[in-house]
Amino acid sequence: MLPFGKRLFLSVIVLFIAFSTCFVLFQYQREKVYKSDVLNIQLQSYNSQLYDFVASHGTSADSLLHYVHAHVIPDLRVTLITPEGKVVFDNTEPDLRRFGNHASRKEIQDALIYGSGYSISRHSESKDGQEYFYSARYYPQQRIIIRSALPYSLNLNEHLKADSTYLWFTVAISLVLAVFFYQFTQKLGKSITKLREFAQKADRNAPIDMEQTFPNNELGDRTKDWGSSPVNGKRYWSTTFSRNMPISFPTGT
Repeated sequence: MLPFGKRLFLSVIVLFIAFSTCFVLFQYQREKVYKSDVLNIQLQSYNSQLYDFVASHGTSADSLLHYVHAHVIPDLRVTLITPEGKVVFDNTEPDLRRFGNHASRKEIQDALIYGSGYSISRHSESKDGQEYFYSARYYPQQRIIIRSALPYSLNLNEHLKADSTYLWFTVAISLVLAVFFYQFTQKLGKSITKLREFAQKADRNAPIDMEQTFPNNELGDRTKDWGSSPVNGKRYWSTTFSRNMPISFPTGT
């Protein structure tokens, strides 16, 4: 059986590791969501600018292609979709018959319900299964959904990946705290062990060595005070003399 100090340390360190793991996972997911939101805001800004152009110039394919080429973002894909899910423009594919109905796409459904929506790393059903980050917004005045997308390339993956700096910082802090917990629990364990041995001797009326070295902390001070109290001191001396000194009775002459 492990000593009390080590058992206490293991209990504390297991709880600490569980808490640290939950914190790291929460922070990692939170940072990914934050970076996704930042990218979504950038694409939504592009959607709003394109809508201003559509509101004044219409939705002809030539004018839209001219706008997209004039406001170029590398690998950007722009799609205009009706609320019913029909694709009316896509800058990467002139043959609109190749597109199926988009009403069931997550970002389209969210745009119709909430006004905007995005989808992370979804396979395109019309571009040979390539993964995209989609951002869509519904404009009820024109009854049109403008969706912009970026291919889920290595650069985009690096952009969305959570920063691992905080992870190494958390590990370093955890190691420092683990050393502190170990030292603290070891001292506390030794103190409790000595106090338990002291109490067991007192309960058995066994001789108590008052010169025993107690830890230099509150537990040690309490133990010394207990041993030097009048009641416990009397019991100590009576126990010591009764067990270790011969008792003679006077005889009459």
